[in-house]
Amino acid sequence: MAETNITVNAICPGYVNTPLVRNQIADTTKARHISEESALRDVILKSQATKKFVEADEIAHLVIFLCDEKASSINR
Repeated sequence: MAETNITVNAICPGYVNTPLVRNQIADTTKARHISEESALRDVILKSQATKKFVEADEIAHLVIFLCDEKASSINR
């Protein structure tokens, strides 16, 4: 596709700090009878490479960059 100036990129951020994820944390604390801190550390963010939430703005900035001409040769 690159030869026709179409780039293809996948954005896979993991857990994004959204109300939906915050509700998931609350549900996890109730279901497992653990603190919010434990739910975050031991359940939610355990598989996250950075051990932190991604903010929606971070993803938005990446998408804007990937749509820019400056990223015309990036394909991942």
